[in-house]
Amino acid sequence: MYMFLSDFEQFGKPPKFDKYNNILNKIGKYHIIYTVAIITLFASTSKVFKGDECRRDNQEYGYKEVCGLIANTWLPFDIDYFPAKQIYLGLQFFGIYYMYMLSANLPYVVLESVIHIAIRLDHVKERFIEALNEPNPEERRKKFNFTVEYHSRVLNYPIKCVSGTCEMNHFLDKMSPAFNMYAAASVSIQ
Repeated sequence: MYMFLSDFEQFGKPPKFDKYNNILNKIGKYHIIYTVAIITLFASTSKVFKGDECRRDNQEYGYKEVCGLIANTWLPFDIDYFPAKQIYLGLQFFGIYYMYMLSANLPYVVLESVIHIAIRLDHVKERFIEALNEPNPEERRKKFNFTVEYHSRVLNYPIKCVSGTCEMNHFLDKMSPAFNMYAAASVSIQ
């Protein structure tokens, strides 16, 4: 889908593409910085740096909690020794960064994708107006047929992905219904 949205050879580049692409790139950079900062803050304010307090509580109350990890961990075996605890702590950091980065960035990817489809639909609308305003009937017919093909490609591409006729990864395949709803709504509004 992204290859189609960034291919400008057949139908040309939408006039607003560069403007919105630059804005989305800036927002994307700030979004990544914000997400990494929040995740780092979360990881650094967890129980990792409260190891002394945890060991004191273990002695005082008879707990058997593993101290110095990001989150409480209950395992059927003991990991409170070197290097098992450090390996597990590394896996916790790795898991937290990837889990939270993925969940924080998926909505942005959907937003960016829908905006790119909206830019294409605006371009289709402008092409229809241009085709209908053409005074020469033969040229009008050629432009109109070309625009209908463009319109069909923009609207049918996500539908084809839902039916499994295009090669996309699982995530984009699940996002396609959202694109279909947007496309149907934008067509019915105009």
